[in-house]
Amino acid sequence: MPNKLKVLISLQVISAFLNLILTKWIAAGVGIALLIGLVKGHEGVRTILIGLNFIGLAVMVFMGIATFSAIGHTVGQIAFGVAMLGVAHTSFSIWCLQQPDVQDWMYKKSLPEGLRDL
Repeated sequence: MPNKLKVLISLQVISAFLNLILTKWIAAGVGIALLIGLVKGHEGVRTILIGLNFIGLAVMVFMGIATFSAIGHTVGQIAFGVAMLGVAHTSFSIWCLQQPDVQDWMYKKSLPEGLRDL
């Protein structure tokens, strides 16, 4: 498993755990289901995650710009910083899932055991 994918899986686990703590049951359930699909190497899950992260990236950029310009200086800076952390997370996820070594690992992981080494 590529190291960048291990980092992405760690971020997904933290996200699912925080959703459980905050009692966001549906978000936690969807996050865990996507995490399981990612670990099993499902191409469809990879595609869904890329699409959701593109949507999240657009939302985070918009929120960052809106909060920085609309709220008081200090509060706006804090909100902007939080939104930029979201931008960093979604950007890393998109970048990681589009890397050839990650795609190759996921493809091999989705094959039956006997065909992985061919």
